[in-house]
Amino acid sequence: MIYARKVRTTDPRFSGGVPFEVLCNGCKRNIYSGAGYLIYLGKKEMAKDQPFDFYCEDCTRRYFPEAK
Repeated sequence: MIYARKVRTTDPRFSGGVPFEVLCNGCKRNIYSGAGYLIYLGKKEMAKDQPFDFYCEDCTRRYFPEAK
């Protein structure tokens, strides 16, 4: 099962500080300073906070329609 967690792109995990560019891995569009989704491939990965990738809302719906 695939899981998605919505996060703000101002989250320090993206650069260890304040980023100026956060790219969606689907469309390669800069979505800073909005929000996107971290995609997890299972509950175990989600519990350990080990995301597979980061996508904007449109790409999450397009590529991972089954994500919970």
